[in-house]
Amino acid sequence: MKYGKLFRYTTVLGTVLCLLINQSVFAQFDELEQNKKSALEINGYIESSAQTFISQDDIEALGDEKDTGDRSEINTLARIDLHYKNSASEATIRLNLDPRYFSEKPENIVNEAYVDAYVGNVTLSAGKKKIVWGKGDELHVVDMINANDYRDFIFPKYIDRRIAEPLVHVTYNVSEFPLQIEAVWTPAMTADWVPSSGNWVPDQAVALKDVLEKYVGYQYSTIYSTGGAINSLQATQYLADHSSAEDFLPNTLSLDYSQYALRATGTVGIFDWGLSYYLGHFKTPSVTYNIYNTVNGPIIKNVELVYDRLQVFGLEGAFALGPWNVRMEGAYYLTKDTEGDDPAVKNNRLAWVAGFDIDIPIHNVNLNMQTQGVYILGSGYDVVGDVDYNSEGYRSDNKLVLKISDSFDHERIKPSVKAIYGVEYNEYLLIPELDWKIADELYVNVQAGWFFGDSHGAFDTFMDNDFVKLTARYNF
Repeated sequence: MKYGKLFRYTTVLGTVLCLLINQSVFAQFDELEQNKKSALEINGYIESSAQTFISQDDIEALGDEKDTGDRSEINTLARIDLHYKNSASEATIRLNLDPRYFSEKPENIVNEAYVDAYVGNVTLSAGKKKIVWGKGDELHVVDMINANDYRDFIFPKYIDRRIAEPLVHVTYNVSEFPLQIEAVWTPAMTADWVPSSGNWVPDQAVALKDVLEKYVGYQYSTIYSTGGAINSLQATQYLADHSSAEDFLPNTLSLDYSQYALRATGTVGIFDWGLSYYLGHFKTPSVTYNIYNTVNGPIIKNVELVYDRLQVFGLEGAFALGPWNVRMEGAYYLTKDTEGDDPAVKNNRLAWVAGFDIDIPIHNVNLNMQTQGVYILGSGYDVVGDVDYNSEGYRSDNKLVLKISDSFDHERIKPSVKAIYGVEYNEYLLIPELDWKIADELYVNVQAGWFFGDSHGAFDTFMDNDFVKLTARYNF
């Protein structure tokens, strides 16, 4: 299927729509200034956290000033939310004053900034925004617009680990039926933020870093070995221009990476349903390269990082039956490698989420259980060099998530235990947690994490990252 004409037509249409909405936005701001009934709300929080890792090496290094093996992280941040509303529109700005953003991703200091304008049954939104689609509880496979922040992917709430995207969002509520239709267009794409250093580097990032270091080393030595002052300078400049994985990534801030999505949701009896379609790209790149065996050992050439084009056809549903709250999502990921024989392109795949929660008649106990999985279609997952290659030969990846929670003292004290089990790799993560509302504005959270099980799975690089974390938050 060719997408050129579709992109040109929808880009022109989307640009015109953006101009119209922006014109409406400025008019709405003028009205907000003049409307005495409008109100500006300012709230947010200040948060400070201390995290200590408790692996065997960390414990042995405690008390030894010369041994830097013990690890701790201390972070203080603030969030400020501004919300301005009148009868026909709303403006929202959310700022994340996190020191890590200032040094690494200053564009993420503005967490969200958008305007909603209400015109009859239509809501027009424009700006930098997070959109969550799907019926899963903190787990989704049909929510495709926003990228992920993988610096600490497992533990924050789902919405907090998503990255806002500049977009246009149109919502139409059908009066005659319980039906809502949504359309989203983004003029570019923000890729996943995957760390290359620190305590939470994913296994794929570790492997990519190793490949790039070997490739850059070979290229440097090739340039340098030709001799001469000019070639020496060129080799040094090459190292400077290829110092991180980002130097190999394509620029996704262009119309070539526009995203398009449609969704319809409604209710039939007790069943809430949804259908969705997404046209865009994977937000984590496919990595391809060639290995050549030489007398001096293997060398890596022709490294390329590409965000594969992607279409997603999604289904979602939820219903309540007595004490049971059931939810589900299913998706078909369609790529260009429909036959599964192109080692440089991700294969088609199926993805799903299914689960339930129920209040148990013991105090205030709630049991929440979900499963999330993916199944790769075609071949290549067992062939070295294919982007879907899996060293264990698995074409599926399933996680079971179980959470048991309770509450005391009128919900001021909330203990919980969460367990994640990786089926194929026999890996586990246990997360006990306690939320304590000390006062109306002051909250304290204590959280711990233990990794154990076999290696080679999603938790492979985190097996020494057992930790205890204390967080204090003041809301205003």
